[in-house]
Amino acid sequence: MVKADDVLTALTVAAGVSLGVERSLELLKHFMDLANGSLNADERSAPLKQAEEAIAKAEAALKADPGDAVAPKPLPAAGRAPQAAGPARSVADSEASEKYPPPQIPLIPMAALLTQDTANTLFFQFAAAGLGILAAWAFDLQLLHVLARPDNAHAFFPVVDKIFTGLVIGGGSQPIHVLIRFLSERKITVEAAQAAEGEGEVEKTKALAKVITSRSLVTEAKEEQPFAWVDVVYTGGVSPGELENVHKRSGPPNLIVYHHTAMSSVSSFQAVIDEFRISKKWITGYHCVIMPDGAIKPFCRWDRYGNHAQGLNDRSLGIAFHGNFHTKADDKFSNADGRYGNQKPTEAQLHAGARVISLWVSLYPDIKLDFEHSILPHREAMPRHTVCPGSNFPIDPFKTLITQYHDAWSHSQAALDGVAAFRKLALVYA
Repeated sequence: MVKADDVLTALTVAAGVSLGVERSLELLKHFMDLANGSLNADERSAPLKQAEEAIAKAEAALKADPGDAVAPKPLPAAGRAPQAAGPARSVADSEASEKYPPPQIPLIPMAALLTQDTANTLFFQFAAAGLGILAAWAFDLQLLHVLARPDNAHAFFPVVDKIFTGLVIGGGSQPIHVLIRFLSERKITVEAAQAAEGEGEVEKTKALAKVITSRSLVTEAKEEQPFAWVDVVYTGGVSPGELENVHKRSGPPNLIVYHHTAMSSVSSFQAVIDEFRISKKWITGYHCVIMPDGAIKPFCRWDRYGNHAQGLNDRSLGIAFHGNFHTKADDKFSNADGRYGNQKPTEAQLHAGARVISLWVSLYPDIKLDFEHSILPHREAMPRHTVCPGSNFPIDPFKTLITQYHDAWSHSQAALDGVAAFRKLALVYA
């Protein structure tokens, strides 16, 4: 979906550049007029003389006596029949066109355009187009790319896009301003409608969040043997074929970073995919997403690096808990009022996330059960860059849960067999 703010920003920049092109051409035209006037004063005053002559001719024609007007015929006296003269005439034959002469309209011949004026007009049109294209290249403006839908963003060649943008800029700033005004008014109307509709959605989100965090779901995670081995369904994540020849690691993973998605906990896993693949235009994201009901959703292939922690992606694995667990009221995007649903991860989420991390620690020798260097929340992996996974995420209880799963699996034959089966998958090791 094309964002209105992006379109308006691009058009505003284009309008500003177009205004600069217009002012440059006006300045150039001014100097050219001065040069022409200084070389040939008669030529400079010729258009004024032609206009004065045309006005004089028009005034003379208006003052002239028609002379050829036909006097109206006298009407017959009352009670006296008109004399028959020729064939009978209809009412239409005696309209005013016979009684009054047609008005005389003076014909003023149009002065022929000067060759120099035509050449100047063509020159400035081509100059505007040329300067617009140069400006589009200089400022890297691509209107077609901004206006296209994200899934068609690469349908236009950059050269064609910049030529089109240059022609729009060269066409003048006024049409762009009209378009900006139209889009701005439309955006305000749509946002007002969405705001009115969204007032009720907040309450719906909170109600659904309460259902997700209900007592029944919490008790489902607390089984008689909560640390028993549970198979994880993994077939390479979302579109594993796209990563066959890209996102290859420089070495085996040695770090696990856990996040929150910062999205509404009642939205779907597809919404997380769309956030990366459509909004951010990346082909992948986290290696695994844990839904509020405890469902484990692999996203990126585990033998490829994902997009989740800038600067650390190459040799790290990223796991995200779906929801927004940041509850500081002074943060604009926090979930202090519950508008994003759950304000902390569910028990089902924590157990599922601990199982995935325990599996990764068992699979990759370079990842240690070390909460200082190898298994970190996003905000500790990238200090001063983020608050992820949120101020209300239970980090210490989660560390304890990971340790309990890891210790239990190290003494479970079912868990050892499960890990061995994962080691045989080609999508786990490159």
